[in-house]
Amino acid sequence: MRVTGFYNICGRVKEDTAHALFSCLHARQLWSSMREVWLLPSDSDMQIHSSNWFSKIINNIPAQMLENTLLAAWRAWYARNEITHGKPLPSIESSRHFLCSYLNTLKNVGELPVETILKGKSVALSTSP
Repeated sequence: MRVTGFYNICGRVKEDTAHALFSCLHARQLWSSMREVWLLPSDSDMQIHSSNWFSKIINNIPAQMLENTLLAAWRAWYARNEITHGKPLPSIESSRHFLCSYLNTLKNVGELPVETILKGKSVALSTSP
């Protein structure tokens, strides 16, 4: 992959973390899709421009949004890494399904038998609202 200094998913702006997590079209589509099933900050709540922008976001949202916000940001960064390493960009639908299933597993980890967790098998919840 050729290094240009521009963000690999859209190729339109200089790469930075805020763009990768929130501003890129792919990231915005991911956040929009996840807002259909999760409580997340609005786009306007995430438009903080400062050196400590991410800590301002996570410190200014209700506690019930925190894990959802961190997981959505993590998945947006995952998409960035996939493209950076020459892999295909995950679809919004597959990311949404993955995140819903992952959070469901995390929330149920204390209730599932260890064998089920180690096998990676648990009931996946529907991703529709």
